[in-house]
Amino acid sequence: RENAQIRERQQMEAEIRDLIKQHRFDGALRVARSLLEQYPTSPQAEVLREQLPKLEQKAAAMSGR
Repeated sequence: RENAQIRERQQMEAEIRDLIKQHRFDGALRVARSLLEQYPTSPQAEVLREQLPKLEQKAAAMSGR
Protein backbone atom coordinates (compact mmCIF):
# COMPACT_ATOMS: atom_id res chain seq x y z
CA ARG A 1 0.00 0.00 0.00
CA GLU A 2 2.76 2.43 0.96
CA ASN A 3 4.71 1.70 -2.23
CA ALA A 4 1.58 2.34 -4.29
CA GLN A 5 1.15 5.71 -2.58
CA ILE A 6 4.77 6.61 -3.23
CA ARG A 7 4.39 5.71 -6.91
CA GLU A 8 1.17 7.72 -7.16
CA ARG A 9 2.81 10.78 -5.58
CA GLN A 10 5.78 10.46 -7.93
CA GLN A 11 3.43 10.19 -10.92
CA MET A 12 1.54 13.28 -9.78
CA GLU A 13 4.82 15.13 -9.30
CA ALA A 14 5.93 14.14 -12.82
CA GLU A 15 2.56 15.24 -14.22
CA ILE A 16 2.93 18.63 -12.53
CA ARG A 17 6.42 19.06 -14.04
CA ASP A 18 5.15 18.09 -17.51
CA LEU A 19 2.22 20.50 -17.29
CA ILE A 20 4.54 23.32 -16.21
CA LYS A 21 6.85 22.59 -19.16
CA GLN A 22 3.80 22.89 -21.43
CA HIS A 23 2.87 26.19 -19.72
CA ARG A 24 -0.39 24.59 -18.55
CA PHE A 25 -0.18 26.19 -15.12
CA ASP A 26 -3.88 25.82 -14.34
CA GLY A 27 -3.64 22.05 -14.82
CA ALA A 28 -0.42 21.88 -12.80
CA LEU A 29 -2.10 23.83 -10.02
CA ARG A 30 -5.07 21.45 -10.02
CA VAL A 31 -2.81 18.38 -9.71
CA ALA A 32 -0.66 20.10 -7.07
CA ARG A 33 -3.68 20.93 -4.93
CA SER A 34 -4.92 17.37 -5.30
CA LEU A 35 -1.56 16.00 -4.15
CA LEU A 36 -1.54 18.39 -1.18
CA GLU A 37 -5.04 17.28 -0.22
CA GLN A 38 -4.36 13.55 -0.56
CA TYR A 39 -0.82 13.47 0.86
CA PRO A 40 -0.39 16.56 3.07
CA THR A 41 2.59 15.16 5.00
CA SER A 42 4.52 13.80 2.02
CA PRO A 43 7.93 15.14 0.93
CA GLN A 44 6.32 16.24 -2.35
CA ALA A 45 3.71 18.26 -0.44
CA GLU A 46 6.43 20.11 1.46
CA VAL A 47 8.10 21.17 -1.78
CA LEU A 48 4.78 22.05 -3.42
CA ARG A 49 3.75 24.30 -0.54
CA GLU A 50 6.81 26.43 -1.27
CA GLN A 51 6.13 26.47 -5.03
CA LEU A 52 2.36 26.98 -4.86
CA PRO A 53 2.36 30.81 -4.70
CA LYS A 54 4.53 31.06 -7.82
CA LEU A 55 2.38 28.49 -9.61
CA GLU A 56 -0.81 30.35 -8.64
CA GLN A 57 0.72 33.58 -9.93
CA LYS A 58 1.62 31.99 -13.28
CA ALA A 59 -1.82 30.37 -13.61
CA ALA A 60 -3.50 33.72 -12.93
CA ALA A 61 -1.26 35.48 -15.46
CA MET A 62 -2.06 32.89 -18.14
CA SER A 63 -5.81 33.06 -17.52
CA GLY A 64 -5.66 36.85 -17.80
CA ARG A 65 -4.34 36.71 -21.37
